[in-house]
Amino acid sequence: MPEVHEFILNIMKDVLTRYDIDGIHFDDYFYPYSPKVSTEDADAFAKYNRGFTNIDDWRRDNINMLMKEIYSVIKSTKPHVKFGISPFGIVKNEFAGTNGFQSYDILYCDPLSWINGKYVDYINPQLYWEMDHKTAPYSKLLPWWAEVSGERHLYIGHFSSRMAAKDYKGNKNELFDQIELNRSTPNVDGSVFFSAKSISMNWSGFADKLKEKYYSHIALPPAMEWLDSIPPMPPANLTVSQSDKFVTVNWDLPELADDGEMPSCYAVYRFLSDEEININNSSKIVYLTYPGETIFLDYIEELNKGTYFYVVTSLDRLYNESISVMVGPVVIK
Repeated sequence: MPEVHEFILNIMKDVLTRYDIDGIHFDDYFYPYSPKVSTEDADAFAKYNRGFTNIDDWRRDNINMLMKEIYSVIKSTKPHVKFGISPFGIVKNEFAGTNGFQSYDILYCDPLSWINGKYVDYINPQLYWEMDHKTAPYSKLLPWWAEVSGERHLYIGHFSSRMAAKDYKGNKNELFDQIELNRSTPNVDGSVFFSAKSISMNWSGFADKLKEKYYSHIALPPAMEWLDSIPPMPPANLTVSQSDKFVTVNWDLPELADDGEMPSCYAVYRFLSDEEININNSSKIVYLTYPGETIFLDYIEELNKGTYFYVVTSLDRLYNESISVMVGPVVIK
C-alpha cells in the first residue's frame, strides 16, 4: 500500500536527519517465512496492482520498488551513507545447484534486481550452511554469489554462533575453511559473523583464532567509488622526532579536497629500511587515528633494532585514501 511505503520512507528520513550514521542495513525479513503469505493481500493487489496480473510478481515488485525508493532517499539526504541488505542465502535452487528454501518464491526476495538496478551498495547473503551441506552447500553458493555481485560489494554472512558453539558437532574448522574459500574467490570483499557473541565471548577460541591468523593487522574497508571517488589531500608538514621512550610523528591538517571534504582519519604505516614502501600492504599499518587526531606515538621498547620510515595517508569517511607522505629515517639502536 502507498501509505506503508510512505511510512517506511519517513522513518528512513528521520533516522538520516537526526543521527550521524554510516550506513543502513536491512535483514532478510520481507514477506513472512512461515506461514507463507496466501490471500492476506488480495484486496491490496486488487486495488494497487500497478498493471501486474501475477500476484507473485507484484509482491516482488513491492519489495524492489521500496528498496529503490529507500536508496534514493538515502542518497538524496546523505550521499555517504551506505545501504545494504542481507538476504537469505538461496534465491532459486536452479541458480547454484541447491535444493532448499527458495526465498524468491516465499519471501519474494529478488536480490539480483537490487544488484543489477544498483540500489544497494553491498549485498550480504546469509550463507549459514557447511561447505558440503546436503541441500545448501557453501562451496556452491559462494561462487554463485561472487559471480552475480556485479559492481557492488559482496560481504558473506557466516553462522558463527552455531559453528563456533561448544556443542557444534560438525567440522571444527568449518568457519576457517569458509574464510579461506572467501579469500581465494574473486569478488568477495569480506565476512560478517552472526552473531557477535561468538566473537565477544570467544566461543571455542573463535576470536583468538581470527585475531591470530585471519585478522592479525589493521585493514581499511574497501572504498565505494560510485559513492565518492575523490581522495582527501595528504597530511601537511609531516615531522618525526625521537625521545628515550617514543618516536613521535606529527602532521598538520591538509587543505580541503576537490569535493570540499577534510580527512576523517589518518593511517600510519611503518616500514623497515629494507622493505618496499607500499601502502597496498595493509600489514604495515600500525595505527588508525581518531577523527581530528594528528599525532602518533610509537613506543621504542616495542621496536626491534633497525632503521624505520613512517608513512601517513589521509582517509575520508568512505575510505578513499590520499597519496602518501613519508618521514625518516629513524634509527633504533
